[in-house]
Amino acid sequence: MPSTIDPTSLAGKEFAVAEHVPLLVVGAGAAGLAAANEAARLGLHVMLVDEHPVASALIGLDIPYLFGERLDAAVQNKARMLERVVAARPEVETAFELGVDVHLGTYVWGAFVEGPTSRALPRRMLGLADEDRSWLVSFDRIVVAAGARDLALAFPGWDRPGVVGAHGARAAIGLYQAFSARRVVVLGAGTLGLRMAKQAHDAGLRVAAIVDVNAPQPGDALSAVRQLDIPVHAGHAVRATNGTIELDGIRIAPLSAPDAAFDIGCDTIISALDLVPNIELFDLLGCATSWRPELGGFVPALDANGRCSVPGIYAAGDCTGITDAAIENSSHGTTAGLRAARAAAKDAGLELDDDTPVPPVDAASADRDAMRRQWLRTHAAAGTDPMICRCEEVGLRDLLGVRPPRYLPNKETSFAQRDLRSLA
Repeated sequence: MPSTIDPTSLAGKEFAVAEHVPLLVVGAGAAGLAAANEAARLGLHVMLVDEHPVASALIGLDIPYLFGERLDAAVQNKARMLERVVAARPEVETAFELGVDVHLGTYVWGAFVEGPTSRALPRRMLGLADEDRSWLVSFDRIVVAAGARDLALAFPGWDRPGVVGAHGARAAIGLYQAFSARRVVVLGAGTLGLRMAKQAHDAGLRVAAIVDVNAPQPGDALSAVRQLDIPVHAGHAVRATNGTIELDGIRIAPLSAPDAAFDIGCDTIISALDLVPNIELFDLLGCATSWRPELGGFVPALDANGRCSVPGIYAAGDCTGITDAAIENSSHGTTAGLRAARAAAKDAGLELDDDTPVPPVDAASADRDAMRRQWLRTHAAAGTDPMICRCEEVGLRDLLGVRPPRYLPNKETSFAQRDLRSLA
């Protein structure tokens, strides 16, 4: 009998790997840059990958941050953005000088490790892409410093253009220097919101108010905001956003007097309630994760030196958890990056001149998830119908009523006697 050949089989085939590196670092924030530069100083050949500057088309899709259509036309010039990103992060130039293979504007689209369903892999690989090509890079070890993303918590009108996230605003101001806002309202009077308000003011923006359902914690950040005469409306909820096409204000009301709503004029709302660790790569690489509400969500399981549960994989920075201390001081990320780099170098068999362990960062304490639930409960109880899922156009009432997305046929009579409680 003639033998049959399955063209889709991997048997006998090799992946087209562009190159191999001893250490790959994902993320060029404070933690990633510290890890890449330290590892290079210790003698490892390092590749550093970072998605910034992202393509303007992705900025329009609010990827990787919630940009809210508030970046100006300068982002269309990729070369100019590249210059600004390097200028905003001087450690990138240090990486070039140390011989680190730096890839900016490069995205990670996949990660492949040995396992029961991937025995054909010659070694661990990462899928990379830019605007011109897509390729595979193999590696011995990897430091994931993927950072965090904006937390988008629903409130009335949060899905409108002009509502940006804290990371989106910080990148637009400091990294891209292309923020088109003029007068902003900051949601969140925690550490993130107070620092965001200070950064916006220092950048020449008018900060009309800070709004939160809770009272801000006393501290240096609150004192700095008070000295700038920025109004802080504690114990207030969002009732609506104003404007037709463009945002021109926000309506808020005290929790104790819902009928006493008033408007604040603004062209941009910065949602600075919290951040969420980016752990997708850990999941792809098979690393163990756990739910840590005090760290802002699911985070990788690590030892004291940043080693993950899978040998040869390390983590550093905001992707390992969100803490107020790290938001206030970027040196926490730097310390974590140094620790991960030294662990990787030691595991690679390098002799360290100074084997003194890098001191650990402060542990988290507050339950960040509880704060998020309170924010959602406050706005859900207000009788409004905020959008829950922007992609599928699912509102709060749709969710509670177990209704299909609004673009699908939806007869009200079919769902009149059906809701989450009846199903439960």
